Amino acid sequence: MFPTTYLRPVAYHRFATDRLLLKDEADIWYLWLGDASNLIEIDRPLAQWIYQRPEIYPVVGPAMWFDVDSLPTDSGTQPMFLD
Repeated sequence: MFPTTYLRPVAYHRFATDRLLLKDEADIWYLWLGDASNLIEIDRPLAQWIYQRPEIYPVVGPAMWFDVDSLPTDSGTQPMFLD
């Protein structure tokens, strides 16, 4: 399988808008907690639970896909994927 290269924002945190719930082209879910963090791969049931929380707002309208390398992380230009 090809490595993940594109992500789509699905939802964001109400008070910390740099915290995102993301999905890739293979329908795998990730959390991104801001500039100083890496992507965290999460299971679908956990993603659904997070999405249903009252402090999480869905991204409305068509969301743009973006290159994973464009996410600022603490690991340089290529983000690490954490389990």
